[in-house]
Amino acid sequence: SATEYVIATDIGLFSYNTASNQLFELIRGVEFNRRGLSLEGDSLKAGSINGMYVLDARHLESLAAKKENATGTATLPAFVLPLLIGVFIIAIILAVLLFRSRKRLEQVIEETRIAATPSISRLDIEAYIRENLADASLKSITDKFDMKNGNVYALLAPEKPGAFINRLRMDEVMRMRKEKKSAREISALTGFSESYVRKVWNQPEG
Repeated sequence: SATEYVIATDIGLFSYNTASNQLFELIRGVEFNRRGLSLEGDSLKAGSINGMYVLDARHLESLAAKKENATGTATLPAFVLPLLIGVFIIAIILAVLLFRSRKRLEQVIEETRIAATPSISRLDIEAYIRENLADASLKSITDKFDMKNGNVYALLAPEKPGAFINRLRMDEVMRMRKEKKSAREISALTGFSESYVRKVWNQPEG
């Protein structure tokens, strides 16, 4: 009926009557699957670790009455349900507060790290790239200055880090070309392949 519910638990199968606020024991000491209940016609099927139990749904009340005579009934106090709901709400609130506190802590740690880091300028990054022209990359820059990718992009804007590094390498190619350096020398310093250096020159190696 609409006032009677069957509850599967780890310690048995129970019937709960909402009208009388009474809990009846149907089967004791058996672990039931909480999702293993199904009603097929007049048969209530309950899956357990011992197999499938099939009860006559029409006679649950009489079965519960027999159990009541044998073992008594358990009546839930009126305050239990509101108390459980309150505990559940408090748990949710605590979880949200904990999550926010963690995010705030991470933010404070990051702000402290940034504040403790010496101010890095575009010129600092450029000087590093020129000193490490052959191996410079976005990762090497972030590792060197303990920065995030976004901070490097911001300092080098409107150029992107890759384009910035490539431009400095091209400047060095042209400078060394004027000094009559060989493609091999230029390649070793800039990180470009010798074939690419010759392509830039658009003429045989000098």
